[in-house]
Order: sequence, then C-alpha cells, then structure tokens
Amino acid sequence: MKVLVTGANGHLGANVTRTLLARNHKVSGTVRAGADLRGLEGLAIKLFETDILNVEGVMGAAWGMDAIIHLATPFVYNVDPEKILGPAMEGTRNVFEAAARHKVGRVVVASSVAAVGPAIRPDEIRTELDWNESPEAPYLQAKTDSERLAWKLSKEFNIPLITLCPANMIGPYDYRVTPSMRYLQQLLENTAPAPRGGINQVDVRDVAEAFALALETDKVGERFIVAGEIMTYRELSYRVETITGKQAMYLPTPRWMALAFVKMQELLGADVNYQGAVSSVDRYQNYDNSKAIRELGFRSRPIEESLRDSAQWFLDAGLIKGKTAEALRKVLRK
Repeated sequence: MKVLVTGANGHLGANVTRTLLARNHKVSGTVRAGADLRGLEGLAIKLFETDILNVEGVMGAAWGMDAIIHLATPFVYNVDPEKILGPAMEGTRNVFEAAARHKVGRVVVASSVAAVGPAIRPDEIRTELDWNESPEAPYLQAKTDSERLAWKLSKEFNIPLITLCPANMIGPYDYRVTPSMRYLQQLLENTAPAPRGGINQVDVRDVAEAFALALETDKVGERFIVAGEIMTYRELSYRVETITGKQAMYLPTPRWMALAFVKMQELLGADVNYQGAVSSVDRYQNYDNSKAIRELGFRSRPIEESLRDSAQWFLDAGLIKGKTAEALRKVLRK
C-alpha cells in the first residue's frame, strides 16, 4: 500500500514509518522546512518538504496514495491558543481536501486521549464513547476539536476514517522531547514530583503498530483508544525508582496547592509545564483499551520494558548526562 504520513519526522511519525516499512508498505512523508530528520535517517521514505498548512503542498504529497496517516499536530503546552488551534483545524481540513481530490481510500487520524478527556474520580473509566467536554489547555482543545472536524469531513467527503487516541507515548526516536517524554526524563533525573492523580503511558512502538493495523482492518468509521496500564503518578514513580535507585519526590497536596506551586515555579523561570499540570493534577487517565485489543489486535508491552528502553534512548541520544547518566548506565547493564 502507498501511504502518506504527515509529520513523518516526529516521535510518532518516525516509529510509524519504521513499522510501515517493516510491513512492506511504500511510505512517503511530509516534513516542514528545516525539520530535524534524525529519526528518519537511513529509511527508504520519500519526503515532501511542505507545511501541513500549505494546501497545495499537501495536495502534491497525497497524489497517488492509497491511504493517509495524519500525525502533524504539534504536541505543545504553554502556548497562545491560536498558535495550535488554528493549525490543528486547518491542517486536518487540508488533509481531507487532498484525500477527496485524489480519491485516497482511507484516512487514519492521530487524535489523543486528550480528546477523550480524563476521569475526575479515580474509580471512573473512560471509553471511546467519551469526549473531553471541558478541555483545560489549548492542546487538549486542539485535539478534541480537530478530531471532531475529522469525523465531520469524513462524512462530507465520503472518505473512510479511523481515529486512534493514544495515551502518553514513551519510547525511542523522540529527538524534540515531547511533554510525555520530558516528564519521564525529569523523573529519571529526579527533578519532578509525582502529584496526585493518574497517568497512562504506552510504548510509541506499540502505538505505531496500531496505526499499521488500522490500515489493514475492515473496521472503518471507528474510534480506538490505544493506551497502556492504568496507574497513579505515585505508582509510575515506584517503577522509575527501580531504574534509578533513587526515591522519587511525591507531592500529595490538594490540586489548588499543587497548581499554585507550579505557577510559582513558572514565574521564577523554572522548566515547568503549568498547562500540563492543570490538565493532569488530580485527574486520572483511566482509559479502557479493550476495543483496540479486541477489534484491532492491539497489544501494549509491559511498562517496565518501555521505561527501561526509554531510559536507554535518553542515554544513547545524549539527553541525560553527568552523574545521573553514569548511574543509569550501571543499572541498565544489569
């Protein structure tokens, strides 16, 4: 199958490209001018240098394709809402207009559990039927609105659509260091606390496999959550402790107090993610992935394997240095 991957050089894009090539698909990708292409080095992929907002560029890249996998939405916090909301919507529209013009047989869109929304109570489980009705950061709003637009355009242009909603992805080839990987990096460096609430991390390689499965399934018109093990931030910190050997910081304070602390750190110039904290502290990423397991054949590897591989990736990429790197190397060699 001839597949166009938008945002092919990103964390997910580099892993999706590898998975598709391993399954003998012919892959093309869109990348922005000046983009970091280290994640695609040595791969037999045809690249189109175009911004997803350039409709003619997207049109040219989509010509002759059997399917489009749309990944090109920035994963960023602490930005002006218009810098992410507008591009997310316009990019989605451009992909569907290109698919309609060239009669592309299928579009697979990377949404996010951000569009499903977190649970407010620790005993609540979210499914594909749920939507984030009160997004607490521009990124969450962008993922929610752009997925809804994708479903609207799918009907308007009569293009088969599947959306996948990944949880926080960890794993190799994340040269830009996305917020999900940045938090893990900080846990490994013992510079970030574990707040109250729950997190869901999934290996990016398993998510990439789910995108390949979405190209091959007859379950079009479906939405799938691709998530890993449900756990609290405290439970995640325990898993990280087995790698670092250092006790992680725990911040069991009420939501208002934790957010005030993060805001103060931000005002002092610390490397913190206030919008990310707003959307995660005392929120629970309790997602039911059984539909993806049952209907797509999705599988997620044990979190311990993903954490160790991610730690090794940080070391190999030179993103963790000094004494912390030395200590991690000793543990990972065992």
